[in-house]
Amino acid sequence: MNDNDKQAHFSRRNLLQAALAGAALGAAGLPALAMAAGKSRNTDTVRLAWGRGGLPGIARSRGVFEKTLANDGIKVQWVGPFPNHAPSLQAVTGGSADFGFGGSTTPALAAMIAGS
Repeated sequence: MNDNDKQAHFSRRNLLQAALAGAALGAAGLPALAMAAGKSRNTDTVRLAWGRGGLPGIARSRGVFEKTLANDGIKVQWVGPFPNHAPSLQAVTGGSADFGFGGSTTPALAAMIAGS
C-alpha cells in the first residue's frame, strides 16, 4: 500500500466517523425536538432514511449506528432504501423518518482524498 492509498483509506474512515458523529448528534437532539413540537412519539428508536450506496449503506451493513447508539439505549430503524435524496427528505418532513442521508458526497470525498 503506497502513501496515497493510506491517505485515501484514512480519509474514508474519517468521513465515515464524521457521518456517524453527525447522525449521533442529530439523534441526540431528537427527543428535545419531539417535546418542543408537542409530539408524543417513543424516542428510544431513531428512524434513519437511507438510499443505496455510499457511506450510510456501508455503516448500515456494518451495524455502526446500532452498535454506537445501543450504549444510550437507542434502537435504529432503517427507512428505505430511497432512489435519491428527495424522497428521503420527504420521509423526514412527513414524519416517517427522523434523519435522512443524502446529497452528493462526491465533492466531499474528492476533497478529503486530495488532502483538502
